Amino acid sequence: MSVTFWAEGEEGAEVNFANRNARVVLGMLGLGDEDLCGGLEGDELAALRRKLVEVLNVQERRKGAVREASVTGGEGTGQCMVVDAGNEDSDTVRRLKGVQEVVVWAQDRGLGIGWG
Repeated sequence: MSVTFWAEGEEGAEVNFANRNARVVLGMLGLGDEDLCGGLEGDELAALRRKLVEVLNVQERRKGAVREASVTGGEGTGQCMVVDAGNEDSDTVRRLKGVQEVVVWAQDRGLGIGWG
């Protein structure tokens, strides 16, 4: 499963992430991480751009932090095995910059954004 962020009403900039990565990005931007669908109107994008700059500045200063890989479930647990391959800050920065591109593109055209 995946989540796409796009500009409403027009084809153009969009970015797509795995659900887990989308949850991280949405949580960092204060957009909640429970529902993987939503949107913002054009007049709400200036505040989101400010938040993106703030979060990117913090992430880029951290350089090199890594969320370790993990495995849950599997044989004998009664659950399917789930492997989380981990994440580096550079991955998070790349995703945040992708969302930033969509937001800037939409705001420049007076559009809102959506995700789902």
